[in-house]
Amino acid sequence: MRTYLNYLGRNKLYTFVSVFGFAASLMFVILLGFYVRHEYTADRFHPNAERLYQYNRTGFGYYSPKPMAPYFQERIPEIEDYCRIFFTWSGENFFALSKSGEAHEADIMYADANIFDLLGYTLAEGDPKTALREKGSVVITRDYAGRLYGDENPIGKELNLNGQITYRITGILNPMNANSHIPPKDVIGDFASGADWAGDGWNISNYATYFLLRTGADARLVSEAMTHEIHTKLKLMEDSRIMLHPITRVYLEPEEAAAELRSGSKKNIAIMIAVVLLILVLSVMSYVNLTLSNGGGRAREVTLRRLLGSSRWRVALQLWTESLLMTVIGMLLALLGAFLMEPLFDEILNTRLELAQSFNLSVAGVFVFFVLLVSFIISVFPAVLISSFRPIEVVKGTYHRIFNGHISQMLVIAQYVIAMVLLIGAAIMYLQVEHLNHADFGYDTRHKLLVLHLVDSARHEVVRSEIGKISGVRAVGLACGTPFGSHNNCSDEIDGKTLDFHEFKMDEEALKILAIPIEPTGASASPAEQIYVNRSGYNTLEPGSDFRCNYIMGPKVVMGVLGQIRIGSFRDEVKDYSIQKIQDRDTAWSILVDYDPQTDLIEMKQRIADVLQKIFGTPYVKMKTSDEYMAEYSAPEHRVSRLMLLFSILAVLLTVMSVFAMSAVRIAQKQKEIAIRKVVGACERQILHIISRRSMWNLLMAFAIAMPISYYVMHRWLQGYAYRITGYWWVFPSALVLVGLVAILSLLGMARSAARSNPIRYLKDE
Repeated sequence: MRTYLNYLGRNKLYTFVSVFGFAASLMFVILLGFYVRHEYTADRFHPNAERLYQYNRTGFGYYSPKPMAPYFQERIPEIEDYCRIFFTWSGENFFALSKSGEAHEADIMYADANIFDLLGYTLAEGDPKTALREKGSVVITRDYAGRLYGDENPIGKELNLNGQITYRITGILNPMNANSHIPPKDVIGDFASGADWAGDGWNISNYATYFLLRTGADARLVSEAMTHEIHTKLKLMEDSRIMLHPITRVYLEPEEAAAELRSGSKKNIAIMIAVVLLILVLSVMSYVNLTLSNGGGRAREVTLRRLLGSSRWRVALQLWTESLLMTVIGMLLALLGAFLMEPLFDEILNTRLELAQSFNLSVAGVFVFFVLLVSFIISVFPAVLISSFRPIEVVKGTYHRIFNGHISQMLVIAQYVIAMVLLIGAAIMYLQVEHLNHADFGYDTRHKLLVLHLVDSARHEVVRSEIGKISGVRAVGLACGTPFGSHNNCSDEIDGKTLDFHEFKMDEEALKILAIPIEPTGASASPAEQIYVNRSGYNTLEPGSDFRCNYIMGPKVVMGVLGQIRIGSFRDEVKDYSIQKIQDRDTAWSILVDYDPQTDLIEMKQRIADVLQKIFGTPYVKMKTSDEYMAEYSAPEHRVSRLMLLFSILAVLLTVMSVFAMSAVRIAQKQKEIAIRKVVGACERQILHIISRRSMWNLLMAFAIAMPISYYVMHRWLQGYAYRITGYWWVFPSALVLVGLVAILSLLGMARSAARSNPIRYLKDE
C-alpha cells in the first residue's frame, strides 16, 4: 500500500482526476439515490398504511360527496373506519391578523375528528381524540401560532380568519410530514365547519375520503361492492365505477391530477434513475480507463512483485485493495459534498431530502455494500489485465502495447456517448419547457394578473372602476376560472351522452382581455341561457337549427364557437370547454387585470391590495401573473432539465479530465515518434494532426452511437405531451461540436507542447 501511495504522489494529475471525478460522481449518485428513495416512500409513515385507501371515481378523481363514507361503512362490513377531508379551493384566501395587525395567510383544511388516529398526524399539545370533535374547533402549527401570538400559549384563544370566521384553538399540531400527497397545512379545522363551505348531499362532491379496511379485506371486492351500492341502491354515477387506491401509491400513481394534492412523476423518477446509472457508469469507465492508461507506470512494480514470487491473484488482490481505498476516499468526499449540496438539490427538486435524518443502520449497510461492490467493479478488469504482465515484456519494453489497443479507445468512445446523450437530453428538455411557457396557447397570455378574491354581485362595478383607475392597468374583468388558473370541471350524462366540460364564467371585459377567438352563430337568447363552446364541445352538444342544446346546467343556446385553447398544465389536450357570461347576481372568484408591461408590477399589486382592503376590508389577497402560473405548470420539467444540464456538465467534465490524463500518457508514449518525425521535417501542424486525429475519429464514432439513442429516448419522452416541440434536429450536431471542442481544447496545450519539444531530448540516448 505504501508503494501505491508513493505512486499516487508521483502522479498528481492521475490522483486528482481519479479522486475528484469519482467523488463528484458519487455525490450525485447519493443525492439522487436519496431523492428516489424519498419519492417511493411517500405516505408510508401513516399507521396501518397497508390497510389505508383513498376513494377514487373513474374520470373524477378523489372528489366524493359528504354522506358517502358513513353510508358505505354501515353497509360494507370490511370497512373499519373512514376519514373525510375538505381541501379549500385555490381561489379562496384565508388570513389571520397578528397582535401587531400584520396579515398572515392560513393554509387550512377541514377533517373528521379521527384524522390523528387514521392518518397519523400528531399534536404537540392537546388531546387528539377530542381536539376536532366540536364545531368551530381548530388545531394550528407552532410556527403559525408563533406568527400570530408570539410566545403566548394559543390553546383556548380565538382564531379569526378573514375577519368573519372565528374558531377556538384546541391543540398545537406537530409539523405534518412533507413526504405525502397531502401538503402540509398551517391549520386543520373540524369537519362540520368545513362542510358549511363545501356543501352537503349526494350531488356535491368536494371531499377526499380515506377508508381503513379490516385486516385481510380485499380492496378490489370492496370497490366492487361500493360501485354496486351506488348504481343499484342510489341510482347515482352509473357512468363510472369506484376504486380504492392504496395510500402508499397515491403520490406516484394519482387516478386523476388534483391541484389541492401533491403528486410525483414516475417518468421523472425513471429519468433520474437512468441518469444515476449513466453517471455511475461514466465514473467507473473514467477510473478504469485511467488505470489502464497508467498501467504502464505500474509495470515495473508488478514485475518486481511477480519476480519475488507473488501470484497473479495476490497482485489482483492488491489492486482491488487500492481500488477499495480510492472508493472509500471518494465516498467520504461524496458524502461531504452531498451535505453541502443538499440545499441546492432541495431547491431544484422542490423537496426536502433530510439526509441527516435519513441515515440509520440499514442505510449504512447499503453504503458499505455499495462501496464494496463499486470497488470490485472498478478493479476487476484492470486487475486481471495488469496482473497478466509478463516480466519478459517489461524487460523488453513492449508492455505499453497492451494499453495502446482498442480497450482504451472503446472506453473513451463510451464516455463521449454518455456526455452527448446527457447534453442532447438536457437541451431538448429545456426547449420543451420553453415551448410550454411561451408557445401559442390560443389566447393572449401576455401581461395578465389574476387577483384571487371573491367579488359579490353588489360590488362588481365598484371593483372594475376602482382598480381600473390604477396607473398601468389597461383593463379589468371578472371571472370564475381562467385557462391558466382554476376552473370548474362539469360532467353529467344528458340524453344518453356523457358530457365532460371545462367550464369558465367571465364578463365581457375578461373575454376581451384574453382575446379568445369567437365565431358568432347569430343566435339570440336571454343572458342566463347563453353559452359559448369550442368546436369539439359544439359537436358533443349537437345543438339544433336554433342553436339550442341540453347542457349540464340546463338548456342553453350556443351564441358562438370558441377557438381551441390550452388549459391548465398544457400537457393534455383539452377536448370540450365552455364559457358563460357572468350574471349580475353571480359572485366572481377572481379579478383579471391586463397591465402595461412598463408598469412597476410590485407597486401595482400593492395599490390593488389597498383598493380591495378599502372595498372589502381584507388586508390580505393573493395575486399571480399568468407567467407565474405557467412556470408552475412546467416546474417539474424545468427541475428535471436543470438537473440534466448539471449532469451534462459533470459528464463533460469527467470525460475531459479523463481524456486529458490519458492524452498525457499517450503523448508521452509518442514522444520518440514525434521526435523522429520532427527530425525528418514534419511541421508543428502535422504533429498536432497526428496527435489529435484519433480523438476526432472517437468523437465521430461516439456521435454515430449517441444520436439514435438520444433521438429514441427523447422522442418517447416528448410523446407524453399533447403540445411538444418540433424541428430540434440542430441539437444533435451542436452536442457533437460542444463535446468535440471541449475535448480538443483539453489536450491542445499538451499537444502543442509535444509538437514544440526539442527532439534531441528524446533521441540523445538512441
